[in-house]
Amino acid sequence: MSKSTWDEVLASLPETGFFEVVRHYLGPLETPFHKPDIIKRMEAFFQRPDVLESVLNYIDENDSLILSIIAFQNASNSRRLEDMLSNFGKLQLQDMLRNLEDRMLIWNSADIKQPLYRLTPLG
Repeated sequence: MSKSTWDEVLASLPETGFFEVVRHYLGPLETPFHKPDIIKRMEAFFQRPDVLESVLNYIDENDSLILSIIAFQNASNSRRLEDMLSNFGKLQLQDMLRNLEDRMLIWNSADIKQPLYRLTPLG
């Protein structure tokens, strides 16, 4: 089980997505800025004990199940997750995956049509 680095996770985002995520977690950015410095700030933010505690408090049973499957397989595509989690409807599972992405616990290391989910350093 290898986790991704924040460099990998954040570099995979399109520019607008990157800055949207950064502003969500760090607030407004002062210019000029240097992307590697921003990534280091994000990493430091997610390592704060209060942030880690908050992240852990919001992980429910379903989140744990999905995160465990992805961790065990090192990466998992949608089809494999749908097969393993057939008790959830396809749309429900997609919503759950999107929610985990929004919370920065997993990321899509491939593309939108054939996502390959991996754990972030938080996952």
